[in-house]
Amino acid sequence: MPAVPLDEVQSSLADLDPAMDSLNIGTDELAPGEVELGFLIPRAFVRNELALLGSELEDLKNIILGPFLELVTGSRPDVPLKTIASSDFSILVHLNVDVAKILAQCLAAIIGSYANIRQARTLREQAKDIGMSNENLAGFERHALEKMNETVSELTDQVMTEYAQQLSGHGREHEVRTAITMSLEGLAHRVDMGYNFEIRALPPTSEASEDDEEPDTSQHADYDSIADSAKHLGYMNLDGQPILGLGFSQDESSEDAEGDSSTETP
Repeated sequence: MPAVPLDEVQSSLADLDPAMDSLNIGTDELAPGEVELGFLIPRAFVRNELALLGSELEDLKNIILGPFLELVTGSRPDVPLKTIASSDFSILVHLNVDVAKILAQCLAAIIGSYANIRQARTLREQAKDIGMSNENLAGFERHALEKMNETVSELTDQVMTEYAQQLSGHGREHEVRTAITMSLEGLAHRVDMGYNFEIRALPPTSEASEDDEEPDTSQHADYDSIADSAKHLGYMNLDGQPILGLGFSQDESSEDAEGDSSTETP
């Protein structure tokens, strides 16, 4: 295909804005203080079936987001849904900024760890193509699983330490730790299966209070942290078969979540 001159590209882009305005197609802009988390679910993950998509949305609420909501807020409130779109299913939800911050940090760490595991995934496919035995191929899978388990263990310790004070005396430290580990494993499994994630946050408008001359910027560091983590959530187009073996059936995962989905810390 011949190259298109830059001035033609710029002219086409300039014509695009008024055309979209005339069709009432606007940009998706965040309101001040708003935070949204996006899940891009491959159709193959839910086999293009409505029932499985519904089950996956329940798992995202109860197994993936629920433990972090309880860890940070002490309860598991409903998660407001902003948008559902396709070709792959794109789900946008609103999150509390404190929940989004710790979740974004964990996602960035898991995806960073998976960047190294991805090399093992590629090597396994190459070894499979030259006829390596299943026994030897399993070595790549054990290595990948060990590395991700190390990441999940470290992240669990990190978030439990950071929020130890909120959990102190509530009697659910062990349950929350187990749920956080399961959530992190679930995130890693979804990365391995071709999920992609995005997170956006816009700091609230800084306005001075009646008693203070300076505007309140106390939470701006949290929004900066989210923006920094978001840089590491780039789109991954994975080749070959999943390597982590962290999957569990959606029926089992939904049943496991039902017992905790309405749990609130006293």
